Amino acid sequence: MLGASLSGDLTRVTLDCTSLYTGITYRLGVSNLLDKARFPNPVAPDTATNFQYLRVFLVEDFAGETLRNWTVVDEGTRDAPSHWRARFGRLEQNGNIFGPTVLTVDHRQGTFLVYNKASALNWSNYIMQTSVLTPDDDGIGVLFRYQNTSNYYKLDLDRQKDFHKLFKVVDGVETVLRQDTGGYAQNVAIPVRVEVTNTQINIVIDGTNLFGGPIFDNSLRRGTVALYTWGSEGAIFDDVVVVPEGEVPEFDHSSSETFVVPPPPALTTRCPWMDGGWCGRRKRNRTPDGKN
Repeated sequence: MLGASLSGDLTRVTLDCTSLYTGITYRLGVSNLLDKARFPNPVAPDTATNFQYLRVFLVEDFAGETLRNWTVVDEGTRDAPSHWRARFGRLEQNGNIFGPTVLTVDHRQGTFLVYNKASALNWSNYIMQTSVLTPDDDGIGVLFRYQNTSNYYKLDLDRQKDFHKLFKVVDGVETVLRQDTGGYAQNVAIPVRVEVTNTQINIVIDGTNLFGGPIFDNSLRRGTVALYTWGSEGAIFDDVVVVPEGEVPEFDHSSSETFVVPPPPALTTRCPWMDGGWCGRRKRNRTPDGKN
């Protein structure tokens, strides 16, 4: 252990370590903790939890209700601008932004929120997982291996127009890689998982392999991730996880928990030699309407 630091809002302790190993069970204990608040919170005399280390590139639960390290890109001009915000420990997009027209089924101009950390542009083989929910019936999805507004892959799901489509955009030219019929259930949190390994792309929606199996394309070999909507007002995203190839995202979207550390404090660990190295977190359980 190299040290520890307290977050600016005084709610999270980050432990800096030299190295941890995947698959090994560790035990983290806290004792002799003194709350110096004017009205002290009850503190258990001894708190401990077991956890397993998971290598990750990104874990975002939006619990801090900020969009640090995220950039909004609005391409649509109809009903613009977008309205992205983190609230109730989830991400909302409350604008109806779209373009060019309501009839558009490709070359669609919506809005997306890009994870903008510089190191993410070099992510190559990884698994991205998140949950998406919308009361609307238009386009919602994710972007991956995103380099800039002219180079990325896009998964677009549309209930109204009854399609699932995978696009690639290379040097500004859009191509449909795969498509089939089908929409999504409204007002239901749907797990979306994207796996990219070398030239292979595999997409799993709510446990079902989309498009019947992997798609192969060698146009784009690295890049970050983004969350996307087209005319989908009230869309909600949560629990964005990106892990290197070979790791397994640990989020259970029914509870949004990995392990629980009795409060206070919430505990994480970070290893300085890894971008976003992480061991665990505590997050409030929520009802579907976002209330605690």
